[in-house]
Amino acid sequence: MNVMEIEKASRLAWPALEEQELLFGVLRYARGMDRRANSLSVYPNVRIKNTELISVTENFFSRRNIAPVVKLLQPRVSSFEDVIAIDTALAARGYEKQSLTHSMLLDLDEVALGDDSKSCQELTIKAWLCAWYELTNRQAENIAIHKMTLARIRSPHLFLANKNEEGRTLSSAMGVLAHGALGLFGIATAEEYRNKGHASKILASLLNWGRSRGARYAYLQVEESNHAALSLYHRWGFRKLYSYWYRVGNV
Repeated sequence: MNVMEIEKASRLAWPALEEQELLFGVLRYARGMDRRANSLSVYPNVRIKNTELISVTENFFSRRNIAPVVKLLQPRVSSFEDVIAIDTALAARGYEKQSLTHSMLLDLDEVALGDDSKSCQELTIKAWLCAWYELTNRQAENIAIHKMTLARIRSPHLFLANKNEEGRTLSSAMGVLAHGALGLFGIATAEEYRNKGHASKILASLLNWGRSRGARYAYLQVEESNHAALSLYHRWGFRKLYSYWYRVGNV
């Protein structure tokens, strides 16, 4: 899979409430709940004046009363000059650089999977969001908007959690199958239960599920600062395909 195939699959896997495709990228809006679904994602190797790109972005987000956000991609094999020029222009305008993230890919033909499905519980969207919010200390009042976005998923999908005998959520993850690739999102583990194999069990369950339905690859995104997660994904065989980061302006 290449960069654009993963980007397209990930947009289907984590929908926005509103999306506009432009010649130089895709504008997405979901009431400001997360940058993934509330940003301009700029295509690689674009040819556009930086002033026009910034103007279109700021007009779009100002009409929706949220801060403008631009997502910039850094493919491993591509000219990087255009991205640097856009990034420099955004920095000069006061946009803050946030969340350097790696998009990682796994060839499912190259991984041996055990069956840990009995240790994982399939959940509804609302129940999964409650579990994920608990694990990541998110504000509960935002669940309704996330529920609206995830309810728009049209591809095969699965929401899983590990729970102990007392009903405490140990870990969570979701998988969405689109264009032959399994996207993995919302991977989280309770702090006191980390390094005990719970994340690996839920990953195995999702990878088995995806491969049984024809997925050839699995992909995920992880921030560069999350060393524990990066170590886990490398052990599973995931390799970085490209990186991206956000530039966030003012409302």
